[in-house]
Amino acid sequence: MLRTGHATLLVQMGDKNIWTDPVLSDVAGPNRVTGYKRYRKPAVTIDELKREGIQIHVVVISHNPYDQLDENSIKALNEHYKQINWCVPMDLQATLTSWGCPAENVKEYEWWEDGELGDLTFHFTPAKFWSRRGTFDWYKTLWGSWIIKTKELTVFFIGDTGYQRELFKAIKQEFPAIDVAALPIGIYEPREMMRCQHINPEEAVKIHKDLGIKLSVGIGWGTFQISTETMQQTQEDLKAAIKSHEVDDSTFITLEDTLIMRYPGDEAWPRNSSQSSHHLLLIEQNPDTRLTTVAGQDCSYPD
Repeated sequence: MLRTGHATLLVQMGDKNIWTDPVLSDVAGPNRVTGYKRYRKPAVTIDELKREGIQIHVVVISHNPYDQLDENSIKALNEHYKQINWCVPMDLQATLTSWGCPAENVKEYEWWEDGELGDLTFHFTPAKFWSRRGTFDWYKTLWGSWIIKTKELTVFFIGDTGYQRELFKAIKQEFPAIDVAALPIGIYEPREMMRCQHINPEEAVKIHKDLGIKLSVGIGWGTFQISTETMQQTQEDLKAAIKSHEVDDSTFITLEDTLIMRYPGDEAWPRNSSQSSHHLLLIEQNPDTRLTTVAGQDCSYPD
């Protein structure tokens, strides 16, 4: 798993490479004036992946706001990889086809619907959020989260959500054994404004515990300044939540200090490097096809 930035993850499961909510543009928004400027470069570009011969097989989209669904990134991916399978919330197919994605490659999902691609199973699960890209299109498309499974591994990806115990209890009932989860930990202040739609680090830790997740990765922070908390505050709040809830800090990470982790079955993980600011998590099931070619990217923050 390579965190490219914000909620964009490159995940390898089995022999398939999956990209979540790909946003690689310099600005998240309708234009450079009203959008949020990116202050951290993507860990890897589409051109670099293509040059290294790394295929993208599947893209999953959680919902349609600009920091999760980026037109330029979708068009660039579709140009480079003609056979991508697009897994999207209900009523979002028309948007992607208008950007050039073949309709037959775009599958819409309702909540609790599932689909298969080879050895992978995709389950679209609820989230407490909304959808909107303009002034008058509230709730025109669905939003949600994703459970992606192989026989050996279950991965949970949440683009954005508020906290609701009943919601995560329902997901736990359907998927009682989640190995790895990508949980948002940013965009949470001011709290009164954000609490219904964005969990904070403490609530992310609660979800980690509610679902009995073996390993959680904090996402949705450190790329765009969308809310008022600082990058340092996010890190401090997460550390405090992990301590107060008595969670092993090796089971909830941010991919800021960890160069490579192997999961499952490697007693040596996590491998921490104080000199590394890379954020690469390697879910290793087939050592012959792992993404070692992207392990040298400089993902440090600017001074």
